Formats: sequence, C-alpha cells, structure tokens
Amino acid sequence: MAGRFNARTAVARPGATGRNGRIGNMMAAAAVVSIIAIIIVLIAFATPVWLEADRNMVSNPVPPFNIPFDKMGLWQFCFRLYQIGDPFLRYSIICRWYFSSGWPPMMEFLAPSFFIATQVIYTIGFILCIVGMVLLIAVLVRGPNPGMLFALGALFMLAAIFICISFIIFAARVFDREWIFGWQSNYLSWSFALAVAGGILLWICGALFLIEGRRAAYANEQGGAVTVVHRPTAVVTSEPAVTKRETAYTVAEQPIPRKTHPEHSSDRQTDRG
Repeated sequence: MAGRFNARTAVARPGATGRNGRIGNMMAAAAVVSIIAIIIVLIAFATPVWLEADRNMVSNPVPPFNIPFDKMGLWQFCFRLYQIGDPFLRYSIICRWYFSSGWPPMMEFLAPSFFIATQVIYTIGFILCIVGMVLLIAVLVRGPNPGMLFALGALFMLAAIFICISFIIFAARVFDREWIFGWQSNYLSWSFALAVAGGILLWICGALFLIEGRRAAYANEQGGAVTVVHRPTAVVTSEPAVTKRETAYTVAEQPIPRKTHPEHSSDRQTDRG
C-alpha cells in the first residue's frame, strides 16, 4: 500500500487577517472597542443626566418657570415638583423636550448659544459614529482591506474630535451663574461621564484601525498576507526498500594462440622446401 503527499507550509505575515483569512487579534479588539464606544456615545446622546442637582438640597426655581431644577441632558430638561406641606421634602420629576410645543420659552432661556453649539457638535460626532458602524459591518462581512481600514480609523478619529469639543464646551460654560440658579449645588453627572468615556474610546479604536490599515498595506506591498512554500514530493510505501548496486565490468580482448598438429607443421615445412 503506497501513497503520496505534498508538504506545504503556510507562512502568515502581519496584516489585518490571520491564518485562513480570519480576522486578526488587533482587528477584533478594534471592532469590540468601537462597538462599545458607539453604544456609550448613544446612551450619552439620549439620556438627560449631563448636569444634575444635589438630591439632598432644595434647588432654586428656574425662571421663567419658577420650578426647581433637577437634571438636564442634550435634549431634555427636568424639574422637581415638591409636595406642598411634606416635611420630608419629597418630590416628583417632570421632564420636557427642548422642542416641546407646550413650553415655548424653553429654548429661549434654557438653550443659550454655547449649549446649542454643544448639541450640534455632539450630533455631528454621533452621526460619524453611525457611519463608522455601517462601514465596520461592511469590513466584517466582506473582509478588511487597507483602504476601508484607513477610512474607519479616520471616521472614528473625526468623531472623537467632535465629541471631545462638545463636552469641553459644555463643561466650561455649564456653571455660568447667569444661566441656571442654584449652580452651587449642581454637578456633572453620569451621562456627561459616558460622553467623555465614549470620546476616549473613539480615539483608541481609531488608532487601532489606522495601525491595522498600515499593517495590511505593508503586507500587500510585500506580496500578500500569506506565502505558500512547496516542499518536495515524498513517497510512502509499506514494502521494504531494495537497493540496487550496479557493477562495471571491463573486457579486454587478447589474441588466442592457435595450436597446430605436428603432422600439419611438417607438411608445411616440406612445401616450403
């Protein structure tokens, strides 16, 4: 029983994909970090807890509504409704959208120019995150290439820039005394912290995608991500090996002496005489 086999060795070079065309470890880490960052940015975008009043203190009324302030986000503003005559100062919370038609003066007083700038800039960063998420899905489905990886890195870096600018503007101006009364008892809350964390994670995943794009481009310049080396064909058999030896023989031709009978030799001599 005999068989043949071809020995092949696959040598993987650095790039976005590992062996057998699978996603590399750094590419997988960048994808996970980007998904977490987009989820965090979305939560900060939707929740109204960027700025919050101390729960252990009675906040001052906010003009022109004369209702105590409780918390606020990018798109909602919440007030406290204290129960009259309650010695424990218990209250309920009522929230309104900035664009609510029932409260026309809300945008005029509660949305100054710096806050509108915060809303617009953060929204641009959030839209860039959504575009990056769509491109990330395309990369995971079709497989990575240097151009798409560079585009992903640039998108997430740009989104990080916009989001960081938005929360820096908000933190720098949110404690203005002329804006919300009772600013001494207000503090930046967990939605703002999520916005900061999302911006940092976007910087990280953007850098990872740019590194992966550079590695993939380098691998393409070197002739591909995978090189296949062919080995000589080997023969496997169950029969014992037989060694043949060849011997060279040299044959020398020599004259053979002829024997003559005595009678014939005497006759020849007589003839000669």
